[in-house]
Amino acid sequence: MGKVSQFLWRLFRKATESDEQKEKPTKVTVRQIAKRDYYKTTIRLPAEVVKAYKHAAVERKTTYSYLIEEALYYYLKEVLERKR
Repeated sequence: MGKVSQFLWRLFRKATESDEQKEKPTKVTVRQIAKRDYYKTTIRLPAEVVKAYKHAAVERKTTYSYLIEEALYYYLKEVLERKR
């Protein structure tokens, strides 16, 4: 894995590892939010990162987009807050 892949994977692991996540959810987690609350964007990610996130989404019975969203929220909250 390259540096970007490793960074994104570590970020994902930190964002998703918690005591609550260790229990397997019984239902698929999907947020019901109005379309106006979201923006659509295109990003380029290494294939191994996309593959890892998709497998993680299936294991956690959630969506790929949700995992990306959680990792980005974690980054904004934890990493950027420390720099201030």
